[in-house]
Amino acid sequence: MKNSEMPILYNNQKSSFYIDIDGTESQHFWYACGYYKGFADVCPTFKTTKCRDLLGRLTDNETRSGKIFYKFFIEEISLKDIDLICFADEIFCEGVKKELIRRQQARAKELFQKGQKVSKSKVKREIEHDFSYIEHKHKKASTLLTRKIKTRKTINNEKKETKKQPDYSQQYNETKDYLDSLIK
Repeated sequence: MKNSEMPILYNNQKSSFYIDIDGTESQHFWYACGYYKGFADVCPTFKTTKCRDLLGRLTDNETRSGKIFYKFFIEEISLKDIDLICFADEIFCEGVKKELIRRQQARAKELFQKGQKVSKSKVKREIEHDFSYIEHKHKKASTLLTRKIKTRKTINNEKKETKKQPDYSQQYNETKDYLDSLIK
């Protein structure tokens, strides 16, 4: 079942806002447009333009994780196909969890309407399995990201230390020239 529930845009005379997928009202914008491929252009103020993803995050440009969440949202990719680095973002992880719950709710309703059995224990097992998978990936991605940040800091500190060391080349060259002149 493909998801077609995008945030709904409302415009009034003073501002624009969305009713997000989870039913909450977004912040108000000076201007906003509808979503296209998981992103909407919004203007928080008259002079600023931002990009809003389905998770409500505002950025200067479309983000990779926003594109991946959109593909997951429309069921173009599965949970297992999501890039590890995306799980480092807690907002992303919470959005994926909410989407999994929404899918289970829709599936349960569909089964009930067809007169089929809905198993709470099966749904619970599936949700717990998926949430455990997300938590595992979140810890792994966060650890990798932390290591990457520490490595960058170490490299930057080493570069700073290298720059801080005094340049003795001029003194060496003058001394060398002096000693060379004594030999001639």
